[in-house]
Amino acid sequence: MWVEALAFPLNDNELLVENVKTGFGDGGIGCKCAFKMPTASSYAWMFSTMDEGIKLIAIIDYEVGNLKSVEKAFHFIGADAVVTKDKDLIAKADAVVLPGVGAFADAMDSLKKADMVDVVKSVIAEGKPFLGICLGMHLLFDYSEEGGAQVKGLGILKGAVKQLPLDMNLKVPHMGWNLLKVKESPLLKNLSKSPYVYFVHSYYLTAEDTNIVIARTHYGMEFDVAIGTGKVFATQFHPEKSGEVGLSILRNFVNII
Repeated sequence: MWVEALAFPLNDNELLVENVKTGFGDGGIGCKCAFKMPTASSYAWMFSTMDEGIKLIAIIDYEVGNLKSVEKAFHFIGADAVVTKDKDLIAKADAVVLPGVGAFADAMDSLKKADMVDVVKSVIAEGKPFLGICLGMHLLFDYSEEGGAQVKGLGILKGAVKQLPLDMNLKVPHMGWNLLKVKESPLLKNLSKSPYVYFVHSYYLTAEDTNIVIARTHYGMEFDVAIGTGKVFATQFHPEKSGEVGLSILRNFVNII
């Protein structure tokens, strides 16, 4: 099934949709109408009813991080993704992404204020494909030492987040491109022989279970930068900012759905 249309904004709540054509193959019908801009939940409903093959990825909006960059990266590879605070939509989505940048404690507070803690735990518990990005990876673990104290995380996975040592004669935060040391994983398959990805962070993960670690990198020391267990995946680096390697990783995630 295909859909073709031209849409023009009338105001904050309405679009004028013209020359709508839908059909199969070369056939189709046309119309002209105006309707209210869809909410996130009706957006998902429209696409699920138009084509059962479309998979919706919900990007959790808890006002932390550059969410739109992640959304645009998924759109670029042809995936259907939406930034949303709608808990019902997140629960019904085929996959969920938790991005994040900034301070660990602030991010946990934002998750709680957005009433998303139980949502994240629920979608992971039911086996929905899940991707944490940067701070979104840190939050999955027991605690962070950011700020000199043990700030509790979601505790879904066992491990701690620690500060990169300041005595390595290297800049902290670690900002830039680094080579991945990759283990076999559906998230990281078919990457280039020397996969470089983009990092921006001052804290690093030490996973308690080394079996869930699927990638490490070296920056003065070697540390965990990607995990995968069941359908839960997370990366320290930013796939949405990591060029073709990052897009390949996002494609792999979509293919897991």
